[in-house]
Formats: sequence, C-alpha cells, structure tokens
Amino acid sequence: MGMHSHSCQRLEACSSSIKFKVCNILNLTMSRLS
Repeated sequence: MGMHSHSCQRLEACSSSIKFKVCNILNLTMSRLS
C-alpha cells in the first residue's frame, strides 16, 4: 500500500520516546517485508 513509509511520520504522537521506538521497529519490519 505504501502507507508504512509515511504512517509514523504523520503521527505526531510518535514524539514520545516509547512510541517513537515502536514506530522505528514497525518501519524496519515493514521495510524488510517489502
């Protein structure tokens, strides 16, 4: 779908350290899958 690349960037909630780490993990996982 291509959403995985920009989803975390569009989420301002990722400013928090914990959610930011989760976003990084999700981005890395999606990058490996694609």
